[in-house]
Amino acid sequence: MPAAKNLPWLAALAAIFALGAFLLFHNLDGRLLWGDEAETALLARNINRFGLPRTDDGMNVISVQGPGVDSNARHIWTWAPWLPEYAAALGFRLLGYSTWSARFPFALVGFLAGAYLAFLTFRVYRELRVVCVAAFLFFTCELFLLHARQCRYYAITVLAQIMLAHGVYLLLERERRGAWLISLALMVQFYCNFLIAGANLPALALLPFLRRRSRPELLKSTVAAGAVFAALALPWLAYARPWRHSQTGVAANLWPKLIFYAGGINLHVFPLVFLFLPLAAFLLKRERPDENTSCWEQACLLCAGTYLLVMSAMPGPFLRYVLPLAPLLTMILSAWLFRYVRNGIAIAALTLFLVVYNGPSLRWPLTDYIRSITRPYHDRTEAVVDFFRRSALPGQTVLVMDPEFPLQFYLPLRIMDGRLRNAPPREAPDWIMSESASGVLDIAPLKPSAELLKGYEAIRVSVPRSRRGGGIPEPRFYEFFTAGENYYLTVYKRKPA
Repeated sequence: MPAAKNLPWLAALAAIFALGAFLLFHNLDGRLLWGDEAETALLARNINRFGLPRTDDGMNVISVQGPGVDSNARHIWTWAPWLPEYAAALGFRLLGYSTWSARFPFALVGFLAGAYLAFLTFRVYRELRVVCVAAFLFFTCELFLLHARQCRYYAITVLAQIMLAHGVYLLLERERRGAWLISLALMVQFYCNFLIAGANLPALALLPFLRRRSRPELLKSTVAAGAVFAALALPWLAYARPWRHSQTGVAANLWPKLIFYAGGINLHVFPLVFLFLPLAAFLLKRERPDENTSCWEQACLLCAGTYLLVMSAMPGPFLRYVLPLAPLLTMILSAWLFRYVRNGIAIAALTLFLVVYNGPSLRWPLTDYIRSITRPYHDRTEAVVDFFRRSALPGQTVLVMDPEFPLQFYLPLRIMDGRLRNAPPREAPDWIMSESASGVLDIAPLKPSAELLKGYEAIRVSVPRSRRGGGIPEPRFYEFFTAGENYYLTVYKRKPA
């Protein structure tokens, strides 16, 4: 039976996990899938139908760049690996097709990531109070919550990053199974987004060199882990040949992007001023952690630094690319509070400050987030979906200058992306949309020719003036609340012959 002094911390931890479950699962279907989510959901639906993520289901084509660019000659998706799509397909198979079932597998993975973080924090620091603060900061991190509730790969990469950190810790403890965990973590990240896996490799390559005297066996273990990972990644590389559409390479704006990513971490995860705590403790000759814990923390910080450098050279910038660092920095920050601050009241005050901290934007991020998941939300995508449900017949065609993946997911209509067509359709579409309902690109409204419009009736649909990209799960883009005003979106309906 746990000691009586641990019972309050265990009770607090249970309450924190209850809070995390509420923040992750409440009103999970409160808004429709946006473009990227619907892309994943459509491919997942085709997996359940065809066994593979086909881009052509006989009615619609799932394409952003155009067939032959993000798919192969067999109409199989090759723009990105398939692990998230198979996770969503499993959710659909078990729970049916809905917004909720599309997001549930990923929110569940996010919750499990919190459990894994608590386990690893206790394994490293052996203090329940550190575990509680780490879990609390993690489950109240706005950046994590927004991404974990998406039908996308984000939560999976976070879980894998904790697994990677666990593997490194086991290697520092001279446990060989750490190499297998590292290989598995890298493989999971690679089959979600190979850029994330690649950004972790420099730290794993540098770690044996930096610890060559105290941990000479690290070189053999990390080489073995890298070899297993390479073997697991090779099938995708041989099949998809991602270099054909690669946009990577050292970016000309590397330093501005590095500053952007560092600023995002400072604002949403780990105030960088806390990096001075170990220096202050050294100058004050405070007690230092044991060697393995110190080495692990240094490895995590090394990973954060090299990861940011690599990501700054990649296309972007998007904060989702630095999200996997959140659990690592959260664990370290929690330990440092108790190690270097020590005063209980000060620790509690700093913890609450970190939860509400949002720098110069003067926002209350957690309050905004809770209000957003407990209030109804409406946007123009929902309004257009409702309009077509009332007005269109199954199988009718809609021409628009956008992929409109949400319309493909929610409506039994044929959505024709005018951007990807070299010539007008042979038959006039039943509907023409003047502008996108769900697109995030700033595409000018479509203005059909006067000749074409002779056969169409203009219908004005009242829709909320929601932001383009209002579903993108980054605080700078995400639209927390329904727009305060409506405007009219014009839809053209073909007149009866």
